Amino acid sequence: LLEAAACALPIIATNWSGHLEFLKHYPFIPIAYDLMPIKKQRIDNRIFFEGFRWAEPRKSSFFSCIDDLHLNFDTVKLNSMEASKTIKEKFCKQNVKKAYDELFKEII
Repeated sequence: LLEAAACALPIIATNWSGHLEFLKHYPFIPIAYDLMPIKKQRIDNRIFFEGFRWAEPRKSSFFSCIDDLHLNFDTVKLNSMEASKTIKEKFCKQNVKKAYDELFKEII
């Protein structure tokens, strides 16, 4: 999703989870979802733990989002192109490294 945003592609995504850290700077199309428990086979106790939930997109919402994208493509594309500048600047390698350096200074 971050690469798609940097490339100014229209994005349809859930309004849930870690990708919101960068999508809050991007005009993505939110898809309706249901929060579901993570399936037992996904639990690895490193990234996925028991009790975590997963946003399961609703098919009907996806089709509605595709229709909206089609009807408003020029506006969505223009907004995506403008927002991609912010994404590229905020999440470039140098700025991400700087954020990690600051985080590790606090820990060490």
